[in-house]
Amino acid sequence: MERTAEWAISQIRRAYDLHAHQYGAGSWMNIRTVAEALDLTIEEIHAAIRHAAKVDKRFTLAPESNQKTITPEQRDAALWYGGQWNHLIGWH
Repeated sequence: MERTAEWAISQIRRAYDLHAHQYGAGSWMNIRTVAEALDLTIEEIHAAIRHAAKVDKRFTLAPESNQKTITPEQRDAALWYGGQWNHLIGWH
């Protein structure tokens, strides 16, 4: 099976839905947590996130508001999009 951006975002959405079930609808999920939950490269995750940001109006990216709490792993997984480093994703 070809690993398209659409396929990757479906995998990310599944991981997000499990996260939201545990932490509440509308919660944010760190991109690093996504990477740890899935068998996708960070490049595949970033491509899927860029795709979702363009085609899914409910999908949202955000920077971590408290930059002091970001771990090196979270910083490495962040995606530059919209003129800023984004660490969190969500469907709202």
